[in-house]
Amino acid sequence: MKRLLAIAALVTALATPAGAADSLPSAMLGTWCTQPDDAQGTPMKRCAPGAPDAISMTPHAMDSEGDRCRVVSVKTLEAARWLVSHVCDSQPSRTYGWTFFRDGETLYLTPIGGFTERDWTRRGRPATYTCAGFKVSPPERKDDDPVVSTEIEVGFEMDGKRPRLDVTHTTLKGEVYKRAEQYRDIRFWSATYSDNWSGVSVKNPRRTMVGRMTYDRDEHHPRGYIEQSFVNGRLERTTTSVCTLAAE
Repeated sequence: MKRLLAIAALVTALATPAGAADSLPSAMLGTWCTQPDDAQGTPMKRCAPGAPDAISMTPHAMDSEGDRCRVVSVKTLEAARWLVSHVCDSQPSRTYGWTFFRDGETLYLTPIGGFTERDWTRRGRPATYTCAGFKVSPPERKDDDPVVSTEIEVGFEMDGKRPRLDVTHTTLKGEVYKRAEQYRDIRFWSATYSDNWSGVSVKNPRRTMVGRMTYDRDEHHPRGYIEQSFVNGRLERTTTSVCTLAAE
């Protein structure tokens, strides 16, 4: 029996092309155009080939205007959520992981659940961003001392590969709140167009927070900063703001 199993395994190996990859699910196939980030991630809508910000998805590849990515593996996390590992021509030595999920007619790309180390050389050095224009959903009750500005310093961990975000909020009355002092067990990671952090509240361990600094496609121009507050794992509030690169 062991010999038969060994022979069967050998036949299977010979019949499988070298580097064979999993296929993208049919729900992901087609041409999609990325939209501005929202509370769930980066949404993508179906569009015509060649449209701005278009990504063409075939069973074994994800191609954009400036890059071609080969699908390495696909793991089904839920009925309409997948973790896709891929290698791109622009960075052939790196394997990236993105999580996709369908929400009706929208395909979302989100860093939650899958990410790999990121090459920091494209920005080359740390940067500081200032953010304003805050929008809260659902709206808060009247706040006598609202946050009026946020400063975000994006730097590097000691290994030079992982991001580090220092987020400081300043209120109308001049109070200063540093997320690094308000939250513990902080972790950092990067996705395609965002640098991210998450942590557990020091005062209330039932409360967690996820923050995302998002960028345009060229990754030099900021889109904005998004903070999501959770209680017992349930989304309580989302705050968005518009950010600019601070003057040097």
